[in-house]
Amino acid sequence: MTAPNLDFICAEYGQRIGDDRAVEEALLNKAIGVLQENGVYALMLYLSSRGSTERDGAERIRDALVDLWYDQRLGICTGQRRDHFVTAQEFAQNLDKLLLVKNLCEQTLIYGRYHAKARG
Repeated sequence: MTAPNLDFICAEYGQRIGDDRAVEEALLNKAIGVLQENGVYALMLYLSSRGSTERDGAERIRDALVDLWYDQRLGICTGQRRDHFVTAQEFAQNLDKLLLVKNLCEQTLIYGRYHAKARG
């Protein structure tokens, strides 16, 4: 079995995020900053705490990232899908998995930002 192309998978999810009209480039920039400075769990908290003007976009970003975690090609999360907070907390129990997820989320958000910028 060949290893999945992680960058390609991030690009797929990034395009999904960036092509969504509810997702603003500014929100993606803030989300990237939170992820880089505070980590995966903080990113989930940030996205869940957005006010009425950013709520739809934040929920769509969050949902796409959770879909990324459960993508069968990656094998990060298997079994039944659970609450995103619980899943993010569980990543902290395995440093390798946590760092992988953080890097995948960051790359996905960066691709999403570029797609949103290209969308105009």
